[in-house]
Amino acid sequence: FAALITMMERSDIDVNLAEGITYLLSTLMQSDRLSASVIVAKFDDVTSILLRAVQAHAESAICTRHVLLCLSRTMSYVDRNVWANPNTVRVLQAMLVFAVDPRPKVRRTGQAGVVGILKTLAPNVPTIVAECVRLSCRRELDNADVGVMLHVTFRS
Repeated sequence: FAALITMMERSDIDVNLAEGITYLLSTLMQSDRLSASVIVAKFDDVTSILLRAVQAHAESAICTRHVLLCLSRTMSYVDRNVWANPNTVRVLQAMLVFAVDPRPKVRRTGQAGVVGILKTLAPNVPTIVAECVRLSCRRELDNADVGVMLHVTFRS
């Protein structure tokens, strides 16, 4: 885990290497071989590195999906009091952005991440989370195509 995270810190890695590293990271994090205490202890570092990676390699659906899987798993371990941390809010904002991505697999992974976060926090979702979701919905509605909005409205 530490070696993979250290490799992701490098700014000069190409997209193929980033895809491989993020695949291995997501596989490792989805297994039960990595202790939750390790992820919680390195939460700020891990989320910062993963957010930089998804920003640097956003054009790669493979890299983006696996980073979102890692972020989802990381978020499943955080306590409610961590929502005061700016990195936690940035992770949610990234998930919300990718939840409406035009690439189906990326969109599905982003949506699953948001649902996972909300399920973890239910029934009392912190105000900052509700506000992030509200702002994301507002942004999407403001940028939406009117024809698509009418279609969705009349089908409901």
